[in-house]
Amino acid sequence: MNTSRATSLTSGSYTHRFTLMFKHLLEGRTRAFEWVSKTFSGLLGRYANRLLDRRGRIGFVDGEDIAQDALFQFARRVKEGQLPIANHAELHAQLKKLTQQAAVDALRKERATKRGGQVAILSRDAMADQNGGEGPAILARDLDPAVKAAAVDRVEFWMDHLARKRPEYPLIALLKSHGYTNQAIARAMDFSESKVDRAVRDIAATLRDLNAREFDQINRLFA
Repeated sequence: MNTSRATSLTSGSYTHRFTLMFKHLLEGRTRAFEWVSKTFSGLLGRYANRLLDRRGRIGFVDGEDIAQDALFQFARRVKEGQLPIANHAELHAQLKKLTQQAAVDALRKERATKRGGQVAILSRDAMADQNGGEGPAILARDLDPAVKAAAVDRVEFWMDHLARKRPEYPLIALLKSHGYTNQAIARAMDFSESKVDRAVRDIAATLRDLNAREFDQINRLFA
């Protein structure tokens, strides 16, 4: 879709159909959200890429991912009644605003990932079995120095073990733990998505095995 198409949506015989589509949006109909996604995803993706370029992207964030996140947030907020929309201009303005927010959030997350080290949130998938369905969050702030040092040592142990399996595993684990999709990781590392899928499964299994062995040792120690 191009910008001339977006501008022409409110003109001529299209007006009635467009008004009806708004009504369906506010009613939460899936088909209406699919129409918004199909109509605006390309436009928002290009807009997001321009935002990322101006703000200094590092490499892992892509405009298409930003656009999809913005469209998801749009659908959620409309369904919850948080985004009253009266016309095409308001729809376009809200989508641009959500895209801007998604771009800023993604860049903040990307820079935190690049800094690495101090805070590690290790694979939720890998640890879910031992944590009631939720992975562990090891937070660097507000911790006793001894606790923080122990946490860092544990993370380094996991990363060293992963690196011995495959040199790319530590970076994949770190990116995955910060919420990047397999598709985004594949694009950033110039891997196929299937390769990243296999790596993520292997990383999860490896960390589960490591922690299972540690739990067994603890159980024997206190038996």
